[in-house]
Amino acid sequence: MSRIAPNVPVHVIQTGRGENLTPLSQVAKKAKKLPKALTKQEVQAVNKRLAALGTRLPVPKGIDPFKARPDRKASRGR
Repeated sequence: MSRIAPNVPVHVIQTGRGENLTPLSQVAKKAKKLPKALTKQEVQAVNKRLAALGTRLPVPKGIDPFKARPDRKASRGR
C-alpha cells in the first residue's frame, strides 16, 4: 500500500464479538469518528491511483460453461 498510496493513513478495525472488537453493526459509526487526514484533492488523487490498478479480470467471450445447459435430446440418446 505504501507504494500505491504514500502518505495515506491506514486504520484497521477488527470486527467480532469479544474484547477490543467492534460489532459489525457499529463499524460505520467508528469509521466516521476517525480523524480526517486528506484533503479533497488528495482523496481524488488516491482514488485515481487505485482505479488505475484495474483489479477486475477481463471476462472471456463466448458461452459461460457453468451456465450452459446440456442438450436434452442428446441425453435421451436421440
